[in-house]
Amino acid sequence: LVASVAESLCSFSAQRRNAQIQYNATRTCASEMVALQPMHQLIGPGFVSHVARNVFAVMGIRLISPHSYEVVRRLPCADRLGEGGQLVAADLASSVVAATLSMPFNHIFSWSACTPELEGMSYLARAKASAQWIVNTYRRQGMRLLARDLAIRINYTAYLFTGYRIVERALIDFSLDREG
Repeated sequence: LVASVAESLCSFSAQRRNAQIQYNATRTCASEMVALQPMHQLIGPGFVSHVARNVFAVMGIRLISPHSYEVVRRLPCADRLGEGGQLVAADLASSVVAATLSMPFNHIFSWSACTPELEGMSYLARAKASAQWIVNTYRRQGMRLLARDLAIRINYTAYLFTGYRIVERALIDFSLDREG
């Protein structure tokens, strides 16, 4: 949780501003554009969902993967993968779950960044508005949009976190080899 809050404190304002720039790029009329928030504003509407997104995204390789590793090891023919392959398979499967859990928070963050009406609301009112927005979005636009959004999030974050964990393991192994 602390790492996710720290990451959000460092990246929220830049990601929020980027979302606003992208939103404005899709508008043809200046009156439809949102004001760009200053880079020094470290928190604002969408910050809580940004932190939640980060918590759920990293949960795959940190909390779920050790348990899924035990499942992967028991699969038929898993021994053919070797331990390294089993670890990667466990990380990927866990990251798919984490990407699925983090997707709604990522969308709420993006929507919040481009919804200036949230600025004057309490945290509870923002939470209610966010929940209503995401439920209504998928209710109106259906399962095809939900499936598309999940596929995009999974393809982006599952491979990213799996790759991160591969590099992290290699660096740990390298460090241990140098010590021993």
